[in-house]
Amino acid sequence: MGFGDYQLYYLRTLDKREIDFIVAIDRVPVLAVEIKVGDTSLSHSLRDRKKWFPQLPTLGVQVVDRRGILEKHADHTWVVSVDRFLPLLG
Repeated sequence: MGFGDYQLYYLRTLDKREIDFIVAIDRVPVLAVEIKVGDTSLSHSLRDRKKWFPQLPTLGVQVVDRRGILEKHADHTWVVSVDRFLPLLG
């Protein structure tokens, strides 16, 4: 029930770096989401997303398939377990 025009994108650069999901509101990226099976180390693409969105303070979330993970990183970036992330969507 959000207000605005929402879009969902997949980002892949020419050098094969990617971000799984970009959520945009009115074509402005606000959330970048990476999905990893078990790797809790922050992905390079998510960490370096400011290269693609230099003027925009996007929230970055890496969702991992391990329980009980919640780590805060620089530049509004988080590594969070899927069991913590999914309830936030509802």
